[in-house]
Amino acid sequence: MANIEEKQCAGCKDPKTQNEFYKNKANGDGLSTYCKECTKLNAKKSYQKKLIKAVKKETILRKNLKSVNVSAPSTSGIETSLKIALMERHLATALNLLQEYKQERELFG
Repeated sequence: MANIEEKQCAGCKDPKTQNEFYKNKANGDGLSTYCKECTKLNAKKSYQKKLIKAVKKETILRKNLKSVNVSAPSTSGIETSLKIALMERHLATALNLLQEYKQERELFG
């Protein structure tokens, strides 16, 4: 990486010096296809999409959990209990994921 040739970023299409790209041994020139700025922006967008998806899933799970009518007669009390337990487990998993995303967001901005 001693010579300072320019490379065009696949994202912003701007020519940039080699030190403005992350290293990537898989590419022929040893550099990433995207510049550091575009890589960070893409990572942030991807993270935000995952966070939105997790929040939507949590909202749906909460809504489904509230809609279960425990007092309604069912074919089997065990069946209703199993449905509730399953929803609670999914809700707990979704909440844990959401907490992890929030912590990562605080760490990485």
